[in-house]
Amino acid sequence: MKRTSQSTRDPRDYGYPIADIAVLSAKAVEVTRRLTQLYGELPFSSKDPMSMLVEILLSHRTYDAQTDVAYENLLNHFGSWEAVRDAPTPEIQETIANVNFPEVKAPRIQAVLRQITQERGSLNLDFLCELPLEESAAWLNRFEGVGPKTTACAHCFTRSLYICAL
Repeated sequence: MKRTSQSTRDPRDYGYPIADIAVLSAKAVEVTRRLTQLYGELPFSSKDPMSMLVEILLSHRTYDAQTDVAYENLLNHFGSWEAVRDAPTPEIQETIANVNFPEVKAPRIQAVLRQITQERGSLNLDFLCELPLEESAAWLNRFEGVGPKTTACAHCFTRSLYICAL
């Protein structure tokens, strides 16, 4: 017996596909406004940009639960990103041993922390909020292990960078 599939939805019934970015942006803003009105404002994270960047670097090819444990392990063991930056790499690697590729992530995170400190004088990325989105993304993309996806996640999930990008 031949089965008929359920009727398929035609995306054109919903006004898609369209290439008009302004129209799509207006729709996105309206959807966001309605959801916020209905559910309130629910930030993805309360982490500062530096903490979010470290968490995202830990998350590469790793389950969220493992990432969360490694992130907490770093902060509980070392207490600050400055201490993580300055610690012996094998100690960092041991602390994040539960994530995939800790032997890659430990030196990479430390290198990023060192480069940020060298360029900015501290481990604070709040200045990215003052830059246009494209400049902020370009600044982050310069680091080894930080590509477009990591940068996009940092912008989306870090409240201060997200709000500034709007």
